[in-house]
Amino acid sequence: AKVICGTEMLIQQAVKQVEIFTDKVPDDKIVSQIEQEITTYSNTINSNISTCCVVIGNNINAFLKNLAVAQSKCDFCELRVDDIKNLSKITINKISENVYENSIFTCRNVAHGGNFSGTIQEQKGLIKHAMSLEKFTYFDIDFSQIEDWKKELNDKTKMYKIIISHHDFSRCLPYKKCIKMIDKMFESGADVAKVVKKINSANDIFTMLKVLKKYKNENKNVIFAPMTDDKIVRILASKYGSWTNFVCLNDKKNTARGQIKIEDYNKILGLVDTKN
Repeated sequence: AKVICGTEMLIQQAVKQVEIFTDKVPDDKIVSQIEQEITTYSNTINSNISTCCVVIGNNINAFLKNLAVAQSKCDFCELRVDDIKNLSKITINKISENVYENSIFTCRNVAHGGNFSGTIQEQKGLIKHAMSLEKFTYFDIDFSQIEDWKKELNDKTKMYKIIISHHDFSRCLPYKKCIKMIDKMFESGADVAKVVKKINSANDIFTMLKVLKKYKNENKNVIFAPMTDDKIVRILASKYGSWTNFVCLNDKKNTARGQIKIEDYNKILGLVDTKN
């Protein structure tokens, strides 16, 4: 369903109240400015989801068990279904029946750093089936495949949102190249742009923070997932505007370098907020 925000109605009610009580009609320019400020503020406070718990499992029973634990601890989960052996539409149906929190459906091919070993067409078929179920909130599409997903990206009636992601486990792109790529993601129809880069130096960290600051100021949702064993860098990404940060249930169930256990992540974030 198309969502119509009540901001305009809220403001016009206030305008009428001022007119009734004071016999003066507020200036249209002031009313327009107020509406813009409220909309900007709403977008800012609603755009950031602090933690996303990654759910994995090499069979459906293990996956559903981990999903239940994740949803009890976190209100947002990434469903790494490519980790499941012999993934099928029936398997996806079972997962959809057990999802009750916001979710990212991720089926990444081995060619893009994932574990799904089938063909690109088989991968797309499973993702499209998941989309048809209307149970998953977001779908992760690899940047290299956006041409294959043009129809879904531009579908104005879709009941889901798209994360376009790019993974590079060897380096961090220079600032200008990174910006060019992220802009292309949004131009292609992404609701969220996700960049996964290996952090090799302090300069890479500053590049990450500069990228996050730019898009935070533009009220655009960007995830920057730094690949590094220095876990504090992931905390920095959260504090400087990364739309979400991926956490794990425990150290044996992490899916990336530097991923922090959800309890530890919340404790660290709490300490940082206290210091602020």
